[in-house]
Amino acid sequence: GAGVARSAAVEAMGNATPSGGSKSLWRCCVPHGDSVTDDEPQGAPVAVNRVELAASELFSIPGLATAYHTSVIVNGEEFFFSDSGIFNDRALTSHQGNPSERFELGMSTRTGAQLMRALAPHFRPGT
Repeated sequence: GAGVARSAAVEAMGNATPSGGSKSLWRCCVPHGDSVTDDEPQGAPVAVNRVELAASELFSIPGLATAYHTSVIVNGEEFFFSDSGIFNDRALTSHQGNPSERFELGMSTRTGAQLMRALAPHFRPGT
């Protein structure tokens, strides 16, 4: 479900504690040495992978709600899912090449390939 997928995403990008808790949601997104927590071991990996969130408006019902499609970008490579599973590419295909909004989330010690391996079991085709 969504909780399992969220937990997998949190762990995949390196901001989960070993017990699975989330003492610092943004631990993945700050360079080593500038950590917002004091619980990182000495010699922890340096966060070198840039993480962004891309969002494109799908539709809006004025005064009620707006629906968005979102994806995660790691080092310029987009990761998104559909009913066919999880995908990645560099052309921002799921946003027709141009998301309406892009947000810098920070840095992570984890790569896009690691994200893909962690999330693929939770976003199989048909789910």
